[in-house]
Amino acid sequence: MRAVEKALLKANLGLNPSNDGSLIRLMIPPLSEERRGELARLVGKRVEERKVALRNIRRDYVSKLKQMEKDMKQAARDLEFERAALIRDRIVELRKESQGLRPEGPPRHR
Repeated sequence: MRAVEKALLKANLGLNPSNDGSLIRLMIPPLSEERRGELARLVGKRVEERKVALRNIRRDYVSKLKQMEKDMKQAARDLEFERAALIRDRIVELRKESQGLRPEGPPRHR
């Protein structure tokens, strides 16, 4: 208890703790109009900081989503290009194979 009381005094909060051995009492004076205004401004400032932080988080999230969409579109284009190349290569192979099966020269009529 004594350590808590000393810590409160050392914190320089403008509070005087009263220790009865089992309980520490703090007498908190009523707020003056000036102090109330200071606290209201402080709260307003902190709220605005949090709003800005949330907007930044939202902006970063949207930016990352757009980048992911762009990357996915690029990946889809790459896959389509690969698919077209594979089909084109296979068609070339089939043409080469089928050339070996055709008879040489013009077809004969009976």
